[in-house]
Amino acid sequence: MGLKIDFRNPPGGDLSQMGQLIQQAAASKPDGIVATVPDESIVGEALANAVAAGIPVAIVNSGNSEIAKKIGALRYIGQAEYDAGKAAGEKAKAAGVKSFVCVNHFFQHPASHQRCNGFADGLGVPLGSHEIDSGTDPTDLVSRTEAYLNAHPDTQAVLTLGPTGADPLLKEFRSKGAGGKYFFATFDLSQDIVSGLKDGTIKVAVDQQPFLQGYDA
Repeated sequence: MGLKIDFRNPPGGDLSQMGQLIQQAAASKPDGIVATVPDESIVGEALANAVAAGIPVAIVNSGNSEIAKKIGALRYIGQAEYDAGKAAGEKAKAAGVKSFVCVNHFFQHPASHQRCNGFADGLGVPLGSHEIDSGTDPTDLVSRTEAYLNAHPDTQAVLTLGPTGADPLLKEFRSKGAGGKYFFATFDLSQDIVSGLKDGTIKVAVDQQPFLQGYDA
């Protein structure tokens, strides 16, 4: 397309730095800004200021249409997180599942809780304490999930929110011969997740098609 793209990402995924990065991007007077909105309180003002300065803004991947309208962005292109979670929960309910744990590897991200809440509502159970802050370290994530499962042996489904959670748990379950013990649902895709879908270890994977989100923006 002949576009010059400047990709900016906060080191280590630190959301607190996103507002500053957007301000810096706007100061360079680009022809447009494409941004995620993981937390409106952090980046909303910076994006609204960019719009006020005459810079076209599109929101992708995280956020929603209401936020886009409030900020003055051209549009929101992305997944309705709650609805996606609910659809996955309904699949689990149809399979007879009545209990679950949501393994949340990005607990500080509001959209993550929407996914967990949606799944709970689709299943028809309260989320309550069935959501754990797993962190992103694979060893810690597996350890915290296993601790929950040992404390709640009646758990029938495991929901992960992406490859960060799905990949190490998939490996762990397989190593212990527990690949079919749980209704394993996840968001997003990876080679391991696709492998899990093919062999039936993973029952549901929600693909939000991030390439198309960027392309449409």
